[in-house]
Order: sequence, then C-alpha cells, then structure tokens
Amino acid sequence: MKVKIEHDSITPKIKKLGEQLKEPLLKAIGNIALREVMQNFRSQGQNLGKRWVPLAELTRAWRRKGAGSGSDQALMNTGNLMQSIKQVLRLPSKVDIQSNYNKGGYDIAAVHNFGVKPYTPTRKQVAWFHYRGVHLGKTAKMHTPARLFMALSKVGITEIAGLPARMVRDL
Repeated sequence: MKVKIEHDSITPKIKKLGEQLKEPLLKAIGNIALREVMQNFRSQGQNLGKRWVPLAELTRAWRRKGAGSGSDQALMNTGNLMQSIKQVLRLPSKVDIQSNYNKGGYDIAAVHNFGVKPYTPTRKQVAWFHYRGVHLGKTAKMHTPARLFMALSKVGITEIAGLPARMVRDL
C-alpha cells in the first residue's frame, strides 16, 4: 500500500520545513555523537560494552617518570587527544566528529582508535625512552592496542534515530 499526499499548497511547506530543520537536526546529531565520544573516554570504553585494554607496564613506568599527568587511565594522560575532538557541521547534509591531533606525522586519534600492530622500536624511539629513564630491552616490541572511542553506543544510536520525530513533534 502506498499513500501519496501532494497538493500545491502543502508540498512547498513540507520542503520549507525540511530546510528549516536540517541545520538544527545536524547540530543535535553532532552534539549527541560528541557527547558519546567523550563518554567513551570517561568510561574507558565501558560505554560501548567492553572496557579498554589496561596500560602496558612500559607506559605506566613512562608516566611515573613524569610524562603527562601520570594518569593510569588509557588516553587520559595529557588530555590533548580528548580536547582535540570537535564537531564540524558540513552543510547541506553532514556532520563530522573529528580530531586534528597529529604528532610526528601520525594521526593520533587513528593510532589509538584502531591500534598499531607490534613492531621493533627504532633507535630514535629507544633513545627517547632511555632519555626519560625507561630502558627497553634489546628484544623489546612495542604496540598500541585498539581502544575504540570514535563510536556510538546503542543508546546514542537510538537517541539519534528518534531526533527527527522529536523535533517535528516539538514544533
């Protein structure tokens, strides 16, 4: 069954209503998504149903030597990554949640969100840690486990899905 409602006086009003709601709807979606990402940091991934891998002993040792705040929470040591995440409205039909945090040519958000497979540290990396009082063994391997934070929980997805109906109802 299909019902089509068209009338010369209704169709332009519906189109106008859609245009009026587009920007507020995208902003509201972005606000929810940004709130979800921040909650992923605060809950250490628990918001998504699986707590992040704890910090490696090497990382904890490095932090005890004075790197950042010394926090034992993953991705929360300096706050730079979390503070770099912003909502960017891309009219006419898109909102992005993105990070512009780059260090040494690396997209830090991508490195931590998706992880890095084990690798042998370069001499420069070994020297960097040694300078900071953390001594790596000759067979040391380094890696970054994936810690998914650029994601929405089921609750966030449901909230976003209900936004258009709530906005029309609240007019």
